[in-house]
Amino acid sequence: MTDSRRFDFSSVPALRVGVVPYLNVQPLVYGLEQLAPQLALIRATPAELGRMFCAGRIDIGIAPVFASFLASDRGILPAPSIASDSEVLSVILAANEPLERLRVVWRDPNSMTSNALAAVLNARKWGGRIEFADSPPRCRLGPEGLRPGEGRLLIGDPALRWRSRYAHIVDLAREWKDWTGLPFVFAAWVGRIGCDFRGLPSLLEASYRRNAARLPEAAAAYVELPELDMEARVRYLRENIRFEFGAEEKRAIERFHAECAGFGLIPVDSAVRWLDDR
Repeated sequence: MTDSRRFDFSSVPALRVGVVPYLNVQPLVYGLEQLAPQLALIRATPAELGRMFCAGRIDIGIAPVFASFLASDRGILPAPSIASDSEVLSVILAANEPLERLRVVWRDPNSMTSNALAAVLNARKWGGRIEFADSPPRCRLGPEGLRPGEGRLLIGDPALRWRSRYAHIVDLAREWKDWTGLPFVFAAWVGRIGCDFRGLPSLLEASYRRNAARLPEAAAAYVELPELDMEARVRYLRENIRFEFGAEEKRAIERFHAECAGFGLIPVDSAVRWLDDR
């Protein structure tokens, strides 16, 4: 375990750090600016962070795993991530009808990884009968925005906020686990190859360990999801999100990469690239 009291956070270079403004990111980044004020935190949705990487506007971020597959100049830093080994609750296919009746599913415009995961599950597990498309203007977040045979993908806070209003929920992490036996890593620390990340893994580990020990405080500091009471927030973070990053998470990312390549979502000659702090 990294001891934040002994680690010299001043040795971490000044970096532009992208973070997603969702509840499940709180245990990773709450108080990070106080631990290392030289970091500039930039908050954006997962899809926006992916575009920021392409534009060179951030150096590293807790970003969609899928974003790391799209360019050879990005890699994954082994550090606490956002994953699930069971039901994640916050990455769902929501519908008014059972999965087997759906013909069209609207993508979540804020997602990269989850849209790709749903496409893989459809091809490999659900029989390939679903067509995925961008959400039309009429498609409001509530169930009343869906027509017969339609479903929608929801991620993050909106999924937690709206899931109880739908008659049928398919949890994508649960579907992946049932199919592969592996956890699913939705977001990880994705950085630009060639940047100086000296000391950053130790800082990120220390930040997570500190927040894991004060989880109610970190959850209470997040004010964007008033629909969830404190008990529900803490239970979600403790029981549904897996922050530890180890060999199993690496295998899960490698498997997801292989499935995306096999399905044609990424070039077949691409590879998962891993960063270290040297």
